[in-house]
Amino acid sequence: MNINLNQNENPPIDKFLRTLLEVVKEKSSIIKVQIPRLHKLWIQFWGKTQVELKTIRPVVVDDERFISDLKYRIEVVRKLQYAMNDGFFAVKSIIEPIFNKYIDSDLISEDFTNNDLVVAKLVISDLIVGALLQFVVLDKSSIPIPYIIIAKNKALMKVKALSANRIVEDLKKNGFEVSNEYVSSVLNDMIELGYVSSEKIIDSGEIVFKIIKDFSLSVEGQRKFDKKIKPLLEWAIALWRSLFNIRSLDTPISKKDYPHHEFLEETVKRAATQGFLSAHNVIENIANYYEIIIENKLEVP
Repeated sequence: MNINLNQNENPPIDKFLRTLLEVVKEKSSIIKVQIPRLHKLWIQFWGKTQVELKTIRPVVVDDERFISDLKYRIEVVRKLQYAMNDGFFAVKSIIEPIFNKYIDSDLISEDFTNNDLVVAKLVISDLIVGALLQFVVLDKSSIPIPYIIIAKNKALMKVKALSANRIVEDLKKNGFEVSNEYVSSVLNDMIELGYVSSEKIIDSGEIVFKIIKDFSLSVEGQRKFDKKIKPLLEWAIALWRSLFNIRSLDTPISKKDYPHHEFLEETVKRAATQGFLSAHNVIENIANYYEIIIENKLEVP
């Protein structure tokens, strides 16, 4: 049964509760629509290859019970918390095997000619790191560090030459520990491939590197990438941006209606930051908050 969420209804529903229900329903719909699509894209990409795909548990919500039954509300919010965790691992189950079962095997050679092999790997990593940097930072094992070094610095290196030390310091900000020598070796490999140039700064003697060639596939290679690989990666990107976007929950909390008001207020403020960590934390703490309300026999809208 659906309940009218109109703000002018009588009696009105508390704004925070209304927003929470809307968020839960939105995420429920996203999961319901996107999981079947993911399975189609998965088969399209992997065919008969046995690669495990993580799925996302459904989140079903009865609007009226959500409004009137606090224990049921907690149950649904917890399910959304667990579904978000599933979402993270669904993205991981897409990205990780692309590198360790596709790129690092003969499978990629079935799709791309020798002339396209290297650039295909660079294009794949460039798309993932560019759009899912937060995932890459949280899960440092899914993508080999050389691809991260190139993809993370590609845009700036096209307009400005960077030193290995500058790249190392930037990577450290995201928790990647690499040496100047290692970064230099990766960039020297790119020089041999013709994508990067280097020069020595006269005043300091420092070596700097710059991208001089775009990562461009052949017409046939681009067609293959667009048809087979890009849709699966775009699914992961779209899920990350939609499932972990709960900014609307950053709403005012009524002091008179919500005991322990400060905790809930601080929780929803974190919803303003998009991404897995903040979204998961906010949803988890909202469920925790309602459990505290029940344990202490308090009342909320």
